[in-house]
Parts: sequence; structure tokens; C-alpha cells
Amino acid sequence: MRGTRWLFLAAIACILVFVSATYFKRKENLASEAPPPPKPLETGIDGRASNWSYTQSDGARKRVTVRAKGFRQVKEPSLMELEDVELELYHKDGTAFDLVKSAKAEFEVGSKTLYSDGEVEITMGVPAEGPPRGRMLKIHTSGVHFESNTGKASTDRKATFEFDQGGGSAVGADYDPSTRELHLHSQVALDWRGKTPDAKLMHIEAGEAYYRERESKVILLPWSKLTRDTLHLEAAMSVVQLEDGEIRRAEVQAAQAPRKIRTARSSSLPTNSH
Repeated sequence: MRGTRWLFLAAIACILVFVSATYFKRKENLASEAPPPPKPLETGIDGRASNWSYTQSDGARKRVTVRAKGFRQVKEPSLMELEDVELELYHKDGTAFDLVKSAKAEFEVGSKTLYSDGEVEITMGVPAEGPPRGRMLKIHTSGVHFESNTGKASTDRKATFEFDQGGGSAVGADYDPSTRELHLHSQVALDWRGKTPDAKLMHIEAGEAYYRERESKVILLPWSKLTRDTLHLEAAMSVVQLEDGEIRRAEVQAAQAPRKIRTARSSSLPTNSH
């Protein structure tokens, strides 16, 4: 009987040793397989995350949506540093938006403004539903400020733009999605091509310009220069009327040809698709 008792005690001891060894081995394996702990936040950083988004609406209608693949929140001043940013500025009717892309940007929480010092691409008139259609204007620039309350975008740096029948450049620009008006501040140069390969290019220069998308109109002021093939006009303010993205008519004031001088209070420069 006494021998049997010792056998039970020995068996229990063996079981305890086996269980303990298994437990510590399993604990060691779990520790080696566990993902590394997250890096501690830097001094002055409140948070860090990926796939961040922010939306501002007016009732049921979206006004602004900001997305970023990565962000970190800075305590003082209260702002978010964003990476791989996409900003959608919705038109009033909600059927389209202007898409802004930037590698890096800063979103200031208090004023709800976004600033990108680096390269920015803006595509105007992207449909909210369905594939892109029609003629869309793309703008390339840098140093852009965005106001999320109004959707306005502005820069004082050089901007270049392209569309299916031309392109151009200017120094300084601002765009208001509510009125769909693009203001080019200075040193404006525009080139329009016709629809056919043999169409003559129209080259336009101006001190500043307004592109009113809803009216399909470009206003050039306080001076303008228009060149097409051998025809060259220098004028005061000019208004260029577009149709399906193509120049249909140019109304010019105080026009004169540089060498064979002729002045008029107001004249027009007709165009055609050829």
C-alpha cells in the first residue's frame, strides 16, 4: 500500500513536470510569433493611422471629402500630416466633383483648411457616378490652399493645365467649385487646337483670365493677344466663347494689328473647326 502511494506521487510529479515544460515551451513559441509592439509616438504627436477620411456635408449633399492612406496628428498646432491625399470638391448639384491629388498635405483642424506645398493635380468635372465623360480640364501646380467650408482652391505659383484640345499656363490661380470659375492671375498663355489634324492652332496671351465653365466663356484682361496662322491681333479686354471645348468666337476691344495698324472700339475674331 505504501509503495502504491509513492507510485501515485511519482506519477503526479511527472505529470506536473510535463505540463510545466509544455506550458513554458508554448509560451516561448507564442512570444516569438507575436507581432512586434508598435513604435512609441514621437514627442508632440497625438496619433497615427492609415486609411483616414474626412467628409463635410450640407444636409444630405456632400461638399468635401478628404482621403489619405496615412496620417499623423500633431498636437501644437493642431494639424494632421497626410500622405497620398485625394480631395473631392463637390459641385452644387452633387452630380460631379473636382478631384485633387497630392503626395503630402497638411490639414489644419481648427480652420478646416488643407495645404499642399508639393505637386498637386486637379481634375475638374469628374462624374460622381459612372465613368468619366466629356472634356475634363487637368491642372498641375504646387503650393495649393484648400478651404473645406467653401471648397475654394488657390495658389500663387505657376500652374499648367491641359484639356483634350489644348493647354496653357499662368502664374497664380484660384478656383471656386460653387461658381465653377477659374481665375488665372497673371502671365496667361493658352493654346487651342481644332478637332482635325489640319486645324490651325489659336494662341492666346493675356495679363489675367477668367474661365467660366458654366457659360463656356474665357475673359481676357486688361490686355490680350490672339494669334492664328498669319493673323495676329493685340487688344484690350477680349471674350472667347467656347462650344464643346472649341473656340467659336472671340470678341475683342480696341483691336489692332501690330504692323498694319488698325483700331476699332470693338471687333470680333470668328473661328471655325478647321
